[in-house]
Amino acid sequence: MPSLRSLRRTRAHLPGSELEHYFQSLVGGTPEMYLRLNLYASQRFPHNSAFVRNLLSAYSRRETYNEAAWEALLRRHWFEESDLRNQFFEFLTRTGKLDAEIKSLQQGAPRKGKASGRICATKILLPANIGASLSLAFPF
Repeated sequence: MPSLRSLRRTRAHLPGSELEHYFQSLVGGTPEMYLRLNLYASQRFPHNSAFVRNLLSAYSRRETYNEAAWEALLRRHWFEESDLRNQFFEFLTRTGKLDAEIKSLQQGAPRKGKASGRICATKILLPANIGASLSLAFPF
């Protein structure tokens, strides 16, 4: 297993997608090393969804479990990919936080200017409202 120092030297010469493939080719190592490698890669490429998914997986493992870090990471990236968005909604629903999150977004959603804030609020409010309407229409 290569050292973290040699990985840093390698990383300096590889773009994000090649670094993903390089990490996938590594065999062996500990769960802690996997977590550290993906933390480092995520810092270098903060919006690379592969590293985000790897970290979410690492935070869910028994050896490197960290619920607070998992939630914080998912909150930062949920709107970037549909599977992350689904995972976020499942988490909010499972923990009973969905209604509070919707209420917070409805109260804090910007009315004018700051289009990106409105887009993010819409991305969570629209599916949440549709889901609530469907559950009322089709209670299983």
